[in-house]
Amino acid sequence: MAEDKNVHLILKLLGELQEIDTEKEDLEINKRLIPQRLEELSEEIDTTKTEYEETQARELELSKNIKELEVDLTDIENKLQVSQERLLGVKSNKEYDAVQTEIDKLEEKKASCEEEILELMEELEKVSKQKVELQVKLEKVEKGNRQ
Repeated sequence: MAEDKNVHLILKLLGELQEIDTEKEDLEINKRLIPQRLEELSEEIDTTKTEYEETQARELELSKNIKELEVDLTDIENKLQVSQERLLGVKSNKEYDAVQTEIDKLEEKKASCEEEILELMEELEKVSKQKVELQVKLEKVEKGNRQ
């Protein structure tokens, strides 16, 4: 009977020892994997931050370019209006042709400027959407890194 108790005690202790060894092995694995995972998350955060900052810079650049083109467009429209008013006061066919050519060139320039503004606005819309997506991704990655 005493031997049965000793055998049961030994088996119980061996079972506990096996559990401790398993836990130790799991801890050793985590000791190697956690720093690697933290490094991966850190790199992902850095990459996403860089992408976000580049997107933000592109958004600012596009906005600036659009504003400059809008100023140019206003200038073109003012010149066009002056030329059209001048057209009413011309006295010769040669002068009329010259002013009409000037008006045609200004209208082409205006159309080109308007088209460029539209293209930049479309790109700005895409970049703004991308910036929001990157911001959400960055928040998600940073949150995942804290856990």
